[in-house]
Amino acid sequence: MRIIHLIDSIHTPPSPLRLAMIAGALRHSAPSFEQAVWAVGDASLMDDLRTAGIVVDKHLAAGRAGAGLRLGRALRREPLDVVHAWSIEGAAAAHAMTLTRRLPMVVSVIDPPRVDWLGTRMLRRARVTLLTARPGDREALLGCGYSSELIESMDVCVDAPSATLAHGDHPRRAAQRLAWGVTDERTTVVLAAVDSPRSLDGMTAMLSVGLAAETGRAVRLLISPSAGGLERAQRMAAASRRSNVLLVDAAADRPWEAIAGIDIALALDDDLGLLWAMRAGLPIVAPAPGPAPGMGPRLVDGESALLGGTPGGSPGELARRICRLHDDPELARRLGDAATVATADATPQRFAARLAAVCQSMQGVASF
Repeated sequence: MRIIHLIDSIHTPPSPLRLAMIAGALRHSAPSFEQAVWAVGDASLMDDLRTAGIVVDKHLAAGRAGAGLRLGRALRREPLDVVHAWSIEGAAAAHAMTLTRRLPMVVSVIDPPRVDWLGTRMLRRARVTLLTARPGDREALLGCGYSSELIESMDVCVDAPSATLAHGDHPRRAAQRLAWGVTDERTTVVLAAVDSPRSLDGMTAMLSVGLAAETGRAVRLLISPSAGGLERAQRMAAASRRSNVLLVDAAADRPWEAIAGIDIALALDDDLGLLWAMRAGLPIVAPAPGPAPGMGPRLVDGESALLGGTPGGSPGELARRICRLHDDPELARRLGDAATVATADATPQRFAARLAAVCQSMQGVASF
């Protein structure tokens, strides 16, 4: 069985966390298929894929306008059994330009889907199977008119070797923290674990950590330069003379590189960023009832995380929980250990087995 994996940047480039998930899934699905990886996008996408360790068999250099044409032409000539796209945009581009050749297709929806009526209508009429991890994604697709029988569930996964750095006494800890200007071991570094940030996430994280700092505790916030609301958070920090609280570093996008220097993860809305933090053994602070419904029973208040406030995140409640973990290292250690155990099944092997089962069931069934 030959499968083509499509990775594209037609709408937005996949984040480092998304690419790490894809890399793990591809490694573990290799024994199940004869597979090839195609990249549809510009040179920056290729750079990101190389950094993630993903070997590309075919690169279709194209902007958003020309992606479908080049992809369709290549697929029409390629011997294959199933097309597996890692985005709805990539799947829609392939479908629109390959109408003369009917092939099975499956899409792994690992980013929140854009409400694209035309693209989803084409895929629905072609009876393309979508794999979704978040209940919210399923609801959004149903709202676009997608058929419920064509939407199946999957679990997001973490490649464990990338998330096993101990965050307590790891030899890289001092060097990592020194790079951030943190020299006092009593300082608590809080990671803003948001991979698909909403516009206010940066501000909410800054308010939460800023309020914790107002109590006199030494706390800092590690946040991505691309985090939503970062500029407002920086203005807020400057106005309150708390600019030193913010650590703006792209390492927040690649938690496996920075985990040695981090003490707590503040998870606001995303399942994959949260999953990485839990697998790495970080104690979690998150809004109640949890920032990512797809995490299900893995998040239990007082057992694998400290949950509180409103679903949108009450900075005061989150700050109190950050202070609690700052003051109680044993509680932080216990929650981190429990978080690792709670996510032990979120493996690339499980995802690859699920994908293999779906693709095997589709072999010989024309989707478009």
